[in-house]
Amino acid sequence: MSPACPCANRERSAEALQARLQGAEDSLAVREREAAERQAAISQMLDAARDWQRQKSEEEHSLQTGAVEVQRKVEEDVTRAKAMMEEAAADKAVVQAAKEGLMQACPELPEANF
Repeated sequence: MSPACPCANRERSAEALQARLQGAEDSLAVREREAAERQAAISQMLDAARDWQRQKSEEEHSLQTGAVEVQRKVEEDVTRAKAMMEEAAADKAVVQAAKEGLMQACPELPEANF
């Protein structure tokens, strides 16, 4: 075939188009692979963000539960301290009454001994 033959031109055009098509397919394959890699990286970041959020929620729940427990214990301690103060006041009143009774029964005892 001579270079001037229309068949040769069509063949060269077809080969050129085939080469361009192959180049476009290769480029598309590279872009698809890069997109898949980016998608995988995004998925990993989303998973990590979800894990972090779940961990923070668990920590917050734990802190709230701990705070409620501490508050309950403080309230118990306050109640116990109030009861002890009431008992001490009652004991003090008993001691004072006994002291007064003893002073009345034995006025000759010096008050400093009590």
